[in-house]
This record gives sequence, C-alpha cells and structure tokens, in this order.
Amino acid sequence: VIAFETTGLTDAAPALMGVVVVAKAVADACGTSSIYDEHVRLKRVPYLDDDVDDRGTVDRLASSTVERLRVVAPVAEALALLRDTTHNAFPVISDDERFLGLVSRRVVAALLRHHAALLATGDAPVPVPSVKPEAFAVSLQSRVPALGPDVTEVLLFARPPYDVLDLRSYLDVAPVTVPPTCTAERALLLFRSLGLRHLPVVDEGRVVGMLTRKDFFGEG
Repeated sequence: VIAFETTGLTDAAPALMGVVVVAKAVADACGTSSIYDEHVRLKRVPYLDDDVDDRGTVDRLASSTVERLRVVAPVAEALALLRDTTHNAFPVISDDERFLGLVSRRVVAALLRHHAALLATGDAPVPVPSVKPEAFAVSLQSRVPALGPDVTEVLLFARPPYDVLDLRSYLDVAPVTVPPTCTAERALLLFRSLGLRHLPVVDEGRVVGMLTRKDFFGEG
C-alpha cells in the first residue's frame, strides 16, 4: 500500500502482489521462526521461550550431579572445580552439608589469584580490606582469565594456613532457590522475570540439584 501511495504505479499492483505471495510461501516453507529467532539460535544465546512443553517438576529437569564447595574450601578442591568444570557458580555448603549460598566462578578464580600472590611474596593470607594493593578488587570487577601454570603450581604445594579459601565473606547468602516439587513452568518464570543464570534446587536445607538456562533447551 505504501509503495502504491508513494509511486502512484497502480498498474504494478498485480506483479507486486504476486511477489508478496511467493515470498510468503517461501518463508513458510523454510520454517515458522523468524530471522531474529534463527540468529539467536545460531549464536547460542540463552534466550528462553515461554513454552516449557509441560516438563513436570524441576527435580526431573535439574542436574542431580552438583559440584559443591565447602565454606572453608581446600585450595586443591577449588582448583579442581575450575579446571574440570565450566560452571559459572557453585553452591557452598557447611561441614554438615547445609546449603549456605552461591559463589561465582569469577570470585573463586580471583581469590585463588590473590592467594597465589600472597604466597609468592611470603605474606600470610589476610582479610582483603587490609590488603593495600587494589588488584584484588579490580579483578572482581573485570573478566578473570583462566588460571595459568604459574598460579596453579604455587597453589598446589601450599601448606597450612595457605591451603584453604575462606568463602564466608564472598557468598550470595540469599539466592533464589526452589524446592524439588516446583514446576518447570514456575522455574522458567523465575529465570525470565529475574534474569537468573542459576537456580539451586534445595530440599530441607540441602542442595539436591542445580538448574541453568541450558536445562530448558534440552542440552543438560
């Protein structure tokens, strides 16, 4: 209509209508998703649709193999988690397996780097606010690269009191959690409305699973 009004070429109406009909038929034959949707899929952007295909409760959807860190974690254990997993957050538990909160991969990596730096200078680990260099605070605000061999070699042979990470000051102590009986539909709503990346499944104070956006894509 706009083309007709701006050009006044009403004689071209049949040809233009034919082009539109053919274009619509080709688009329908190629699929129902738009170019935008295909671009999101190809880029593997973790965008969540509204439909969850009635997958029941989250205990069927969440991963039951949860990598955990103790609140005072051995350095070797933290190194192994960063080396062997790609998770961006880890549940933190007490000595009696109670769920205390979440700690991000970025924080764990920054703490390990900070710990290695203190070991290299011969200083004992001290609370971060009393450390004069601001490198640790900056590392928490920026992207933390993979730990290099210079860091891991120093930490692997650390002796007490250098061989543990105290995570108590760095926890998200009030993350959003759901019980195992929570429906997948409600979990999806939480992801979409709150912008979550991780959703711990907690049963009677113990973490029994972990939901991520990938679980709604059928990619585990």
